[in-house]
Amino acid sequence: MSVADLEQKLMHYKTTSTGCRPFLVVATAGTTVLGSFDNINDIADVCERHSVWLHVDVSAVLCPFYSVSKKIPPLRFSDIFSQTVGNF
Repeated sequence: MSVADLEQKLMHYKTTSTGCRPFLVVATAGTTVLGSFDNINDIADVCERHSVWLHVDVSAVLCPFYSVSKKIPPLRFSDIFSQTVGNF
């Protein structure tokens, strides 16, 4: 996820009178296919600035690597999270 694009989109909805207001951002901590990680620290900062909930979708396949990986911040940055095994 592009953090700059997220910030821009949240600012757009904050400054327009569309009647729509985002309330949730979903970030990924390890996709089951590529093992990709969103920048959860920066996304959490954006969500906090805009009073938006952060949901982190965690791949259960990558759980053993959480303690050694520098890519995954503590899940205390998220408001909610889920852990999925994926489709194998």
